[in-house]
Amino acid sequence: PTSVAGIYESVKRWQKSHLSSCQAVPETIKNEITQLRSDANWVPTTRQYWADSAKSLGMVDTVDGIRFERDPRSLPVMVSHSQPSSNIEDESNSDKISEGGHIVIPSDQELVPPYVYFLMRQVEMCRFTEADRFVARSKGPVGFAGFQCRHCAGHAGLGKYYPASSKRLATNSTSQNIHAHILKCRKCPIEIKQELELQKSRKLKLPGLTPGWRRTFFEMVWKRLHG
Repeated sequence: PTSVAGIYESVKRWQKSHLSSCQAVPETIKNEITQLRSDANWVPTTRQYWADSAKSLGMVDTVDGIRFERDPRSLPVMVSHSQPSSNIEDESNSDKISEGGHIVIPSDQELVPPYVYFLMRQVEMCRFTEADRFVARSKGPVGFAGFQCRHCAGHAGLGKYYPASSKRLATNSTSQNIHAHILKCRKCPIEIKQELELQKSRKLKLPGLTPGWRRTFFEMVWKRLHG
């Protein structure tokens, strides 16, 4: 493509005219792409999405074609959550969450059923960007706090959530959406998926939980995100 705006059409032409006939592309790769296209109903198809995503990576139009306005190697690196990171917040401080940090902490285990706690430990705080506007189903302002799958970091917008209020955060549908994503996430270890299913099937509840525990708990989580 000669411009950022032309990336969308170029990708379409490449998929339609070249990919299927290219003998250098292994059949396994072709089959995987076909499978991803059939499974991923969330994949954005707007020209604006492709243009905004390119710009968020630092790609710009110049007289010599598309160029990076900054070194691509300086782009943020996805943090591996299998090892402790100095960027993750001190979990003893329940009033402060940094990007990439858990939105629930160990002391929360006394406030919610084991399943809810384990489920919410699979996400991390993130902030809304322009690139999210077409894939995260949100109209929030840039910088708005939300959370994403901590295994894939909300790759391509899938597994990112930006509830507009504490009430929406506390709904069963939000939990169901997170659960569904974790089970499909290719980056999530199978052990996590199995434990999640086990916790859900047990339906364990803490003896001291009051009927309004969900609303109370998620209001607290909301304050952590937006306080």
